[in-house]
Amino acid sequence: MTLHAKARQSGETISSLVRQAIRERYFDRSPDRTRVIRSFVGIRERPSGLPSPEREIRDLRKGRRIDRLSRG
Repeated sequence: MTLHAKARQSGETISSLVRQAIRERYFDRSPDRTRVIRSFVGIRERPSGLPSPEREIRDLRKGRRIDRLSRG
């Protein structure tokens, strides 16, 4: 069924149907999806001894641009 026909049949706008499809596809709140996301969060910890990301960014912003690029 085309989007126009579905909108006409349901009485909703095409924009509303598109937003609904996006929510269902990308923002699904199913229990399985939530469980997987929660199990993944925090899976990768920063190794000890590394400076904080904020410190690294400050250090990269110091000095001349050519110096920052050569640190890579």
